[in-house]
Amino acid sequence: MEFTLGDPMQIRQWQIDGLPKDQVSTNNAIMVTRGKRWPLMIDPQEQAKKWIKTMEASNKLGVTRINNINLLRVLEQCIRMGRPLLIEDIGETLDPALESTLQKATFKQGGRVLIRIGDGDVDYDPNFKLYVSTKMPNPHYLPEVCIKVTIINFTVTEQGLQDQLLGDVVVQERPDVEQKMNSLVISIAADQKTMRDLESRILKALSESTGNVLDDVDLIQTLDDSKAVSSKIVVRLAESEVTQKEIQEVRVGYTAAAVRGSIFYFVIADLANIDPMYQYSLAYFKRLFNVCIEKSEKSKDLNTRLNNLNAFVTEFVYINVCRGLFEKHKLTFSLLLTVQIMKQRGDIEQKAWMLLLRGSGIRSNPLPNPDPSFIVKNGWNLLHVLSEDLPEAFGGLTEELIGNAAELARWKTWANNAEPENTPLPGAWNQLNAFQKMLIIKCFREEKGALAVAKFVLENMPGENPEIFVQAPPVRLEDVYTDTDARTPAVFILSTGADPVGLLFALARSMNYADRIHGISLGQGQGPKALKLMDQGQKSGDWVLLQNCHLAKSWMVRGRRRRRWFGTMVWDDGC
Repeated sequence: MEFTLGDPMQIRQWQIDGLPKDQVSTNNAIMVTRGKRWPLMIDPQEQAKKWIKTMEASNKLGVTRINNINLLRVLEQCIRMGRPLLIEDIGETLDPALESTLQKATFKQGGRVLIRIGDGDVDYDPNFKLYVSTKMPNPHYLPEVCIKVTIINFTVTEQGLQDQLLGDVVVQERPDVEQKMNSLVISIAADQKTMRDLESRILKALSESTGNVLDDVDLIQTLDDSKAVSSKIVVRLAESEVTQKEIQEVRVGYTAAAVRGSIFYFVIADLANIDPMYQYSLAYFKRLFNVCIEKSEKSKDLNTRLNNLNAFVTEFVYINVCRGLFEKHKLTFSLLLTVQIMKQRGDIEQKAWMLLLRGSGIRSNPLPNPDPSFIVKNGWNLLHVLSEDLPEAFGGLTEELIGNAAELARWKTWANNAEPENTPLPGAWNQLNAFQKMLIIKCFREEKGALAVAKFVLENMPGENPEIFVQAPPVRLEDVYTDTDARTPAVFILSTGADPVGLLFALARSMNYADRIHGISLGQGQGPKALKLMDQGQKSGDWVLLQNCHLAKSWMVRGRRRRRWFGTMVWDDGC
């Protein structure tokens, strides 16, 4: 679609306006702008909404929500004045009052083009545009909704995110390549426009020519000029194709960094399945990724530079995300990162990973358990499933335990060891790799699983400092401060009894801000006082400490737009 319906100059402008630089987003943007029906954008990462707001800002875009009591009034104003309108955060149903607008049910009356909104008729300006978006990641729309709008899924894909991150890396690492690519797009677009103008001139001259065309001097001159110009353009287009290939080769060289970043984002996004509190936006992750590009060690050698960047991304992103995780979930996060990196390299099969997560499921072992006091039922069933699904590694293990008492005794001795994760497996089974050994431990000593996971992460997580992925470093307020700014506050989610206020004031003293930090405990009637403090801090550059934020959740939406502030919340681990 990009190469048939897309205009390179327009696509470049879209990307300047905030459209992600990947093929999926580009194709989606073409459908948004060229579709006959108004677009309904599934946009959980809010990338499409950001692009629309920037692109239509010069046209005085109107923005409203589906639950706004003044929705119809805003819609009527935009239709009358020919302004675009964005309706945000819709659900799985649409307001019936939007029916006529969605169906573009206009009619003519007395030479005027009208549309019915609510109980009245409104003049319909042909410049009006409607955009509808939802943050729901997987909405279910009924057929009667689908036939009224063009549903476009802007949810980021793994390949799409790789393209976006690749663009970020190339912009910072090779700005000359990015500049060359922009110049190339402009040059190609100008040449194509010149060719279209020449074709139009020739067709116009032919249509206006009378008599013998060979006697038309102006037409012959136009053809000669067109031939000369088109020959030069053909040469330039051929050179442009060579340049495009060179640029693409440079971009491909940085793919490894983009792949690593894409892996990390989807692992972080999946943390919400562990605890719904773990909600990380794509904008937050991309900010971390760009910080890594800036701060990681530079090198003229591409492979060395990529290794430095990947190592820095791995460590920096892990430390930042771990600040927001409960202690019991940090090792799980480390395991997910390690496994996904190894799966991307082809070192772990998806089937083996599912067995580690889910066990044997409903499948049972038809063979009798040789020692139920030693091998629990679930472990015996999993041994059978491992032998069937992964025969190259575990084939014959259950039969060996049943038919060889001495072998069973050796396995029992190994399993009864205080540290089976650090003890060699019996006989030839010691050749199993670290991941396969975790599966064995799940069968015989599942309670040792956390220790086996820690050992697996320690041995397989890439980087010079794998210890931090097993024992996450403590949170230091100095590090938190460097990651905040006037638009990025720090929010402390606390267990009962925890209080970082003392550490915060110590940080303020060390930075000569002891007299410039102002605290207030939120609650009923405290919102205006807090806003006043934040307005004063915005002018003076002071810090504002908001305590007990959970008592003013609705007010926090207004407060987040203010100056630098630190918020503390009382939050119990059991919540």
